Formats: sequence, structure tokens, C-alpha cells
Amino acid sequence: MISYPVMPQPGRPALVLALCLLLARPSFLLGQSCHSPRTALVLSGGGAKGLAHVGVLRVLDSLGIRPDLIVGTSMGAAVGALYASGYSGRELDSLARVAPLAQLFRPYQPRAPRSLGVLQPLVLWEQGEHHFNLQSAAIVESEVNALVNAALLRGNLLARGNFDSLPIPFRAVATDLADRTPVVMASGDLAQAVRASIAVPLLFDPELRDGRYLVDGGLSANLPVAIARAAGVERVIVSDATDHLPPEFDAYSPLLVADRLVRFLFLQASDSLTSADVLVRPDVDRFTSLNFSHGNIARLLELGRKAADAALGPPACHAEPPSARGLPTRIAGFRVPEGNHSERVALGRLLGFGLSDSLDPSLLRSRLRNFGVASEDYRAVWLSPRGKGDSVEFDLTLRRAARRVAGLGLVYDNELGGRMWAGAVDRRLFGLALEGSGALFLGELRKEVYAGVRRNYQVGRQLIEPTLTARLATEHVRQFDASGDELEEADIREALGFVGAERALPNGWEAGAGLVAHV
Repeated sequence: MISYPVMPQPGRPALVLALCLLLARPSFLLGQSCHSPRTALVLSGGGAKGLAHVGVLRVLDSLGIRPDLIVGTSMGAAVGALYASGYSGRELDSLARVAPLAQLFRPYQPRAPRSLGVLQPLVLWEQGEHHFNLQSAAIVESEVNALVNAALLRGNLLARGNFDSLPIPFRAVATDLADRTPVVMASGDLAQAVRASIAVPLLFDPELRDGRYLVDGGLSANLPVAIARAAGVERVIVSDATDHLPPEFDAYSPLLVADRLVRFLFLQASDSLTSADVLVRPDVDRFTSLNFSHGNIARLLELGRKAADAALGPPACHAEPPSARGLPTRIAGFRVPEGNHSERVALGRLLGFGLSDSLDPSLLRSRLRNFGVASEDYRAVWLSPRGKGDSVEFDLTLRRAARRVAGLGLVYDNELGGRMWAGAVDRRLFGLALEGSGALFLGELRKEVYAGVRRNYQVGRQLIEPTLTARLATEHVRQFDASGDELEEADIREALGFVGAERALPNGWEAGAGLVAHV
């Protein structure tokens, strides 16, 4: 900092001279002449360990260091995309501490569609392209995709298909499953690009993008320094949260050997760094890749901050923050290239596009975040926004859930005993955005058949599902006289109908209102 003596009671000539010096904008006065080399921030993969990157970003912010480009792989792509979208390191720190990441990686249990009620299936089959397959997902993909979509909405609307239009230009790295080559994504839907980059094989489904099946970028470029250099930068700041395998391990333990072989898939030869580059290496070796507990996240954030404090010195000059840009305010339209008119209407309701032509980012973010709850018809809906000025158009890219699902299970009732059930759901009945469901219950005392149809509808800002269901049942009722002697069984036949509206609520709850007929 340069200080100047203050002249007592300066006259008008001195004041004019001071103003002239200020307007001349000398660099030593304003500190705005920043001729630092073009710099890329490179963020590695690492699963949960990649959250240490957020601590690094907080230090970069505090030092006034602003990269010209961000290149991220896997968790580095997720963190980097948010930072490139204009979120500060402090905001990302708060987001990481409250996001329900641990809930997304829980032990898997088959889940029946909501239209079959609270039934817990023993096994579920989902219709693939050619036949039915056992449901075997390790996570609930629709919840992960909904979280990614909502978190990156701001950046998606700013980029509108061009990642160079973000406050900081951004590149996400994935791997082509066909030949294990790195795929660098600089355009398209931002949320889909991040989802492709984090697609750990066998945990997530591959992401189909531009005709290629993409998986986790860590399989080809877990530390994408070379990709950053290929973009024309002169130096890199690297935040490395990758595994460094210890030389000692139990070679006679099959589990440890298998774990080591899997970790080899995410290791590549390191790119050399120059004297102008900076390497930040948080001490994350003792952490696992899928431990997203709150305590673990807090420790990783602190480790990233400490490592950056040690590696980064004060900058030669402070970069100017990017000028704030507003989000678009008007929806010029939306297209569903792969859907019919019925599906387009249903998707417009689910996303809140039918209320007006004004864009309400908070409503859209809320709808995206709860998309998996409001509709089980899709694993993901990528917005693919485009446009200029204050308007935006959406070219929706759909990842539909299995059209037909069949399940089998057992239920037990203290009065009716055990019963077996078999049920099925068709999520696009007659090719329309209409869900049909049916189930058959067989037991010694009661037999029942159920059928129902429902679809999505929008009332104001609220989503509801108009529903029609019917149940037919026969039941053998054992009867006894006052002395306890058994009488002849009574056969009961009953019919139960419901017409009304239902609404899915968080945590598996559902509310409904309507008319019930019981005969």
C-alpha cells in the first residue's frame, strides 16, 4: 500500500491536480494493472474427498485470485461448475454442509412405484429396451439428477449452451465408455455435463450425450492438467484430491487387492508442473470416496483450506471480479423433441412453464429439486437452455424411467394372515402422459384386485394428480357363537372406489382428497 502526505487545507489548484492524477489511472495508484499470465484452475476427481476443493476456493477468494478458466473432473467438475456459475467459496462451503449428500448413497432397497401404495416388494422388474430386467440400481438416480439440476440452474441459465458465457469459462471432463478417451464438454446443458462427469461406473448409469455413452472423467483424466494446457493457459493452479496409494498393503487379502485394482482405474501418470504453476494437495488419503457424513464434510473443507493457505502466497495483483449478469426473465418457448403433445403438456406442468411467459427461477429450481418426487416417469430432464438477451428457450432432453414396472412381494396382516401380491405399472398408458397401475392380492381368507389411473395437473403454483382407483375383493369371515363354537363362514364381497386428487410430499408421504364409494 502506498501512502501520501495530506496537505493541510489544500487549495483548488491542488484539488484539480489530484483529480487529474486520479483520472490518469496510474497502476501504482489504483492497483488495477494486473498482467498475470492466463491461469486455469484444475480440480481433480475424488468423490467425497473432492469437497476439499471448496476450502481451496475460499482461500482463492480471500486472496483475490480469479482464474481465467476452470477445468474439473468428477467431483471437481461439480464444484467447478458451481464456482464458475458465480457462487463464492463461502456460499459453496455453506451449501456443502447442508446438502443431503449422504442420503443419496444409502443401502439400496427395491422401491415400488407410488401408485401401488406402501407395498415393499421382494423383487422388481423394469422394462428395458428389449425385455424386463431386475431393478439393480445402487442409488436412486432421479434424486441425484434432481439435485444436480437444481444446484446448477443458475449457471445453466447464464451459459445457455455455451460454457464460455459463464462468469468464469468452464470445462467438464468425462470418459467415452467405448474407448476410454477423455471427452471435454464446453457446451450444451451444464447440469448434464456435470452428471456425465460424475457417472462412476456401476454406481450411476452412463449418460448418453451427443451419441456417446459417458462415464466418470476420472477413468481417463482424473487430474486434467493437460486438458487445461490445451485450452491455451500459461499456468495452472491444481487442487489435487486424488488417491495416493500407500506402498504397503496386505497382498493376501482378496478384498484389499480388489479395492486396489479398482483404484488403479482412476490413476494416470501425472502431468509435469512448471515453476509458475501451483499445486495444492489436501491431506485426504485417509478418507473414503463415498463418505458424505456431515462430520466428514466439515473435516474435508478444513483440510482444503489449510492446504491452500500453505501453498498459495499473496498474489502480485488482485484480479477484477467479473461483472454481475442478470438471468433471463422471459420464456420464449420450450420443445420436447422426443415427446408427443400429451407428454409436452405434462412436462410443462411439472416444470411450471404453463403459468406465464415470465421466468420464475425460484419456482423452476423448486420444481427441478422435487422432480423425482412429483413424477416417477423420468430419471432426468435436462433443460438445454439457449437464447440471448432477456429471453430463454428450452430444448428438453429426456431420460425416461422404465415405462413398465412389475413387482412381487408378501404382506402380513394380524387378522388376514399372509398374502402374496403381484403388481404392475404402465407409466405411459396408451402412449399418453397417463399412468395406469394394477395389483392382485391372494391369501387364504381374502382375495383382492386393484386398478387405478392418474396424471399430473397444475392448479396455480401447486402440482396435483387427479386420480381414479377401484378395488374389488372377496373375503371369508369366520364366525363364532356366544359359547365359542364355530359357525358357517360368511362370504363378503365388496367394491371400493375413489375419485379425487393426490399430491406427493417429501419423505414418502402423500396427501389426497376426494369422494369414496363403498359397497
